[in-house]
Amino acid sequence: MEQTKTGAFLRQRRKELNLTQEQLAGQLGVSNKTISKWENGWTMPDYRIVPALCQALDISVAELIQGREDEKKDAPLSEEQALELVERISGLEKAVRRLRNALRLVGVAVLLWGVSRIALGAANIAIAYASGIYGADALAMVVSGSARQIARGAVWLIGGGLIFLVAHAMSSPGAKSDKRT
Repeated sequence: MEQTKTGAFLRQRRKELNLTQEQLAGQLGVSNKTISKWENGWTMPDYRIVPALCQALDISVAELIQGREDEKKDAPLSEEQALELVERISGLEKAVRRLRNALRLVGVAVLLWGVSRIALGAANIAIAYASGIYGADALAMVVSGSARQIARGAVWLIGGGLIFLVAHAMSSPGAKSDKRT
């Protein structure tokens, strides 16, 4: 199922019926932003709302899934099969949302660990210089060890950034999921 094709079909059908997004949203008990997300292909309607959506737009569930009007009205899927498919897709969208949120949490933890390593290394260097109790050799060892710690922290920061990039990629318009429906 192609979300953008389905979304364009929903928009076309809504306009054919001279409905605004607000009017359709009111009939379905969702926000007009939710209708916009469907029509732009960012999300799919939750399986629980599909029957009401199809009734409001006078389309079959199979037509919704196919993203086009069925000229013959002989849907290759029964209504029950189509609803089951929509339910599965909804479950997958929720799983992707949970994974994206988990990645964001891991990303935060990795970033914080990296920042703490850098801060600790920088603090060690600052304390060593400020205290003045170290000789040149001892100071060089502290700076060298702290520089390694700062470098490791930078690696953790890069890793955290990459994790956030993956989570962000999962948030692209084709992968977004709708929290309200």
